[in-house]
Amino acid sequence: MANIEYIKNAVSELLGNNSVGHDDKHVFRVYDYAMSFCDEIPNANRDLVALAALLHDCDDYKLFGKEAERLLPNARRILADSGFPNDICEKCLEIIKTIGYSKRLMGIKPNCIEGEI
Repeated sequence: MANIEYIKNAVSELLGNNSVGHDDKHVFRVYDYAMSFCDEIPNANRDLVALAALLHDCDDYKLFGKEAERLLPNARRILADSGFPNDICEKCLEIIKTIGYSKRLMGIKPNCIEGEI
């Protein structure tokens, strides 16, 4: 069974009180904003928006290095244990790979509504 609460707990455990601004409080603010935007876009997949919002910093290069940003080991591990279907997990990973300020500056951006949210 897919479990958002499992994801939230795993993110809190991983990021905790990180001091560079990418702590779990930041992630939960992003999640809350994303879910409120999702309420206004009925064709968006809410699970996918929730997962991407919650996991977007789990492999941030500033915290875990460039290799983690490329391979997304933390997000992959959390998703693998979450109970979400593989297709949703893969879409989430693709979104994570395309979001972020520095990626936007390089012209990289999401190609789905869920990633744009």
